[in-house]
Amino acid sequence: MAIMGSLKEMSLPDVIQMLALGKKSGVLSVTNRENFAYIYFEDGKIIEARLVSKENRIGEILLKNGIITEEDLKRALEIQKEKKIPLGDILVEEGIVDEEKLRDGLKKQIEETLFTLFTWEDGYFNFEPEVYPQEKRVHIQVNPEDILLEAARLFDELKVTRLPDRDMILIPENPDVEMDEKERRIFSLIDGKRSVEEVVAASGDEEFEVMKVIISLLGKGAIREGEKKKLTREKELARIGEHENLGIAFLEMDMLDEAEREFRRIVEIDPSSLSGNFYLSLVKFRKKEYEEAERLLKKLIELGQRRPGVYANLACILEAQERLDEAERILTDALQNYPENFHLLLNMGIIKLKKENLEDAFLYLEKAKEIDPSSYLSYFYLGYVLASMGKVAEALDMMLRGAEHKPQDPAYFHNLARLYEETGELERAEEMYKRAIEMDKEFLPSLHALAEFYYRNGFFDLAKEVYETLAEKEENWEVFFKLGNIYYRDGEKERAKTAWEHALKLNPESEIIKKNLKLAEG
Repeated sequence: MAIMGSLKEMSLPDVIQMLALGKKSGVLSVTNRENFAYIYFEDGKIIEARLVSKENRIGEILLKNGIITEEDLKRALEIQKEKKIPLGDILVEEGIVDEEKLRDGLKKQIEETLFTLFTWEDGYFNFEPEVYPQEKRVHIQVNPEDILLEAARLFDELKVTRLPDRDMILIPENPDVEMDEKERRIFSLIDGKRSVEEVVAASGDEEFEVMKVIISLLGKGAIREGEKKKLTREKELARIGEHENLGIAFLEMDMLDEAEREFRRIVEIDPSSLSGNFYLSLVKFRKKEYEEAERLLKKLIELGQRRPGVYANLACILEAQERLDEAERILTDALQNYPENFHLLLNMGIIKLKKENLEDAFLYLEKAKEIDPSSYLSYFYLGYVLASMGKVAEALDMMLRGAEHKPQDPAYFHNLARLYEETGELERAEEMYKRAIEMDKEFLPSLHALAEFYYRNGFFDLAKEVYETLAEKEENWEVFFKLGNIYYRDGEKERAKTAWEHALKLNPESEIIKKNLKLAEG
């Protein structure tokens, strides 16, 4: 079961302790709307923790400790681009570090990440069970209690402060305050010109340790924060990947404003950026700002970025505005250059389906399925096409084959339930509606369909329960009308009257509601 909430209501140490005591396994996502982090648990132990903005932090940690060189890190990162496997695994496979040193570095990464997160007083968390990180060669488990004991002291110290922005310039203020040797050394690096990031780099120490010293110096009044340092062009370009990772993380959590901010920053740095414009268009599409979404993709095409994904998304934007002929022309042109592209074929099949050209829709969707048989989407739409052709048994078979690919889409199981109803398999239909609702408790089509299913088949107690849930979620006259009918049937005349009166407010022209009200009053 997912667990979510606000860091204002429950502090992160409390959340972690709860998951540790419950021996939970899964991923805890945390955001303060500026950054994003993942903490992975296995039987209550932490096995990985990372900030999205610092995807390759393990490399920096090993570099700081003199375990690897800059050349080693550069070579490993180049290999990672090709192999798409964890950086630590590459470092071990290439013989650059041994497993024990990597294990120490990974533990330090967990500590650093949690140290940063414990300073977030505002934000949100979401725990999803049984979600694990990418498989790694070196596996570690850290007892959260060990970190929480140390963190408790730090957390108390930092309650009234925060981590300074890494681009913030630090200014020496009072050299006469009492400082220990470590604080004095870091203080000597602060000259009113260096940013936090530059002080950390100049120290040669691990960021985790330097940040603790900087916070201590700020608390003592030995230093103060100045203005943000203007980034060089080189540093701005280096930050593009960071903004992209953050934007994608926010997009996956449906935090569209935050995602837009990150992708817009990319476009500000590089107006011709493929990823910046592409993802910004996707955000605008999700916000239903279709004109701007379309403009951004057409801008990419003008810049020569004629990628299949650009054409596929542009067709989706046009389709959402019911500009089906334009969408079809875009896809026809794109398929001449990319005839085997799954998304272009899928989108063309959907357009043909919406234009009721079922034979062509079937051909495009079947070809999409052949190219990527692991995607449930082609099965979903092929099932829709077959059902529209009146081939219900074939549609059901197609949808069941697609279900083998474990779609996490409530609409898939909603449509499967409808097909089961048509074939008279009512128990299976009920099961599929319930499965859709389990995936998304706010998925109204399945809530309505399940309520109607119970009502139509005479399971009035079950229908009442679902209709009462719907009544809390939306103002729909039919919901209150049917509720009134059930209440009246159960002898609850006053509740029936109240429900029908509400239904009449929502649909004042309905003669049948008026008739039922007279019945209740008579």
